[in-house]
Formats: sequence, structure tokens, C-alpha cells
Amino acid sequence: MIESDERQELARLIREEKQLVARDLLASAWNEGIDAGIEPEILAESIVCAAIEELVAHCGQSWSGKLVEKLVTMEDEGRFATIRTLQ
Repeated sequence: MIESDERQELARLIREEKQLVARDLLASAWNEGIDAGIEPEILAESIVCAAIEELVAHCGQSWSGKLVEKLVTMEDEGRFATIRTLQ
């Protein structure tokens, strides 16, 4: 039987792997948009808005609002300045 700590570690690893796959998929879509002549600002706004709309539909407005607040905090802390660009 898997212990609680082992289950948590496995869940963390699975989440990290899913995040990597999601970033790869997003990078591909981003590059396709750039190649099609869409400006990065338009791509970013469209992607963020579409993601939040989907999140509201699947998780509800309350949870989505918490994520938006978290993203604002991350921006205020400069966390996005250290993330690699998708181009």
C-alpha cells in the first residue's frame, strides 16, 4: 500500500508532467499564431481570456477568480519576468 507521503509525491510528479505537456502544447499554438502574423499582445490576451472562460465553465467563477488573483500576485512579485518566452 502506498503511504500518504508517497501518494502526495506521486501526485506532485504527475502534476508537474501535465504542466510540462500543457506548456509544450501552448508553445506550439503560440508559435503557430506568431507564424500567422498575430502580434504577441493579441495572442496573450486571447489565450488568457479563453482560458479563464473555460475555467469558469468547468470550475466556477469563484475558483477562477482565485486563480486570477494569484496571477496578479505573481505578476506583482515579478515571477513572470523569469519565465522563458514561448517564441
